[in-house]
Amino acid sequence: HSACNYRCVMCQKTDDAYWKTQKEGEMSWDIFKSIVDECADIGVFSMKVNWRGEPTLHHKLPEMIFYMKQRGIHEVLMNTNGSRMDEELARKIIISGLDRIIFSCDGVSKETYNKIRRGGDWDNFYRNVKTFSNICKAYKKLNILVPIIRINTAVMEENLHEVPRFKEVFDGIADEIRYNTVYNPQSSNKHLKDRRRQV
Repeated sequence: HSACNYRCVMCQKTDDAYWKTQKEGEMSWDIFKSIVDECADIGVFSMKVNWRGEPTLHHKLPEMIFYMKQRGIHEVLMNTNGSRMDEELARKIIISGLDRIIFSCDGVSKETYNKIRRGGDWDNFYRNVKTFSNICKAYKKLNILVPIIRINTAVMEENLHEVPRFKEVFDGIADEIRYNTVYNPQSSNKHLKDRRRQV
């Protein structure tokens, strides 16, 4: 699924040049099935439901995850901005067999988060992640397998001051927190200027 409801400042989708060669859309079930079947047949261990899009926009997301697991994909993951993660969708995704969910979060305040994740809202994000986490905890008590919850952060000048707070904010909610650096390899993203990968 390549469509997204956000336009984050570090994403290639904020550049006009991107849209000259790319378009957004929803993968058909037949194409999805053929890809998964081919991967399963050659023994692919791990697959991610999405790449540059928001998977929760796809109307068959839980069915896609379930099919991947049924075909023997050992590890199924997904990234999400969490914007559509209500209780109903959360339950469907958990029951489908997802192994790891990666919530993208680039700020722990309304000011920082909303500035970077254009189209998103910090309060909505935090509420939805907590909802997902609480449902996982309830299922665990019933001995039902649940996904590992990861918070993934793109560290940049705009949120560097909040990085120390991530562990505190997501304590007891997420299982993992990962930090990535943002860079601008072709200097094509006007929002990132001349930024380069940090070591």
